[in-house]
Amino acid sequence: MNQYARIIRAFYDRSGFEVFMNPSSFLKIPESIGRLVGGDAEPGLLDRFRRDAFHFICRVQRIVPIAPSIPSLR
Repeated sequence: MNQYARIIRAFYDRSGFEVFMNPSSFLKIPESIGRLVGGDAEPGLLDRFRRDAFHFICRVQRIVPIAPSIPSLR
């Protein structure tokens, strides 16, 4: 359940959403997250690495913009 909770928190965080909406074809993070959401609760080493990389990039995005900012809806 912790894996699911981390992904959900990332989507509700603006920086996490910005990173997810601008995926890198090199890391293939959306595919790994898709497998988790699809029910793969026992990920392989590569999927675990990709998800950890996603969370790391989200933390960096808060400090240094890596992915383009999403305009405010206000």
